[in-house]
Amino acid sequence: APRPWVRPDFVIKADDDSFVMLAELEARLRAQLHGAALPRQYHKAPELIAPPASPGQATVYRPPNDDPLIYWGYLVKNRFMAGELYALSHSLVDWVAHDPGVREHVRGAEDQVTSKWMKWHPRSEDVRWVRERCWIYDHPKAGTV
Repeated sequence: APRPWVRPDFVIKADDDSFVMLAELEARLRAQLHGAALPRQYHKAPELIAPPASPGQATVYRPPNDDPLIYWGYLVKNRFMAGELYALSHSLVDWVAHDPGVREHVRGAEDQVTSKWMKWHPRSEDVRWVRERCWIYDHPKAGTV
């Protein structure tokens, strides 16, 4: 029997030529979601904090801090998260998907447009811009940041 859909905590946008360390990314996003500090380097795999979905799960899991509005990535020029890789918490993605005003503003560089959307969110003062100093860069001949 098919299992019920489980809402993701984050949706991640990554370029098709990005090399992503998934375990590291998951650990950092879980630390943001659950408010725990994560050491810069750790020696064992992070523990899964959210309970696993079970086939008979009747309610949708809500994290302890009530699905915070998190915009995670590598900040460029103090204006937007670099387009090579960034993440949005589920509630931000849900708002982007359903807000009619967002559909009117889709032209331009996607990472910069996404930043504008976050600034237009009805609770923009609650959107937490999590700035990671991760190794994200373009090829030297790319001509971008």
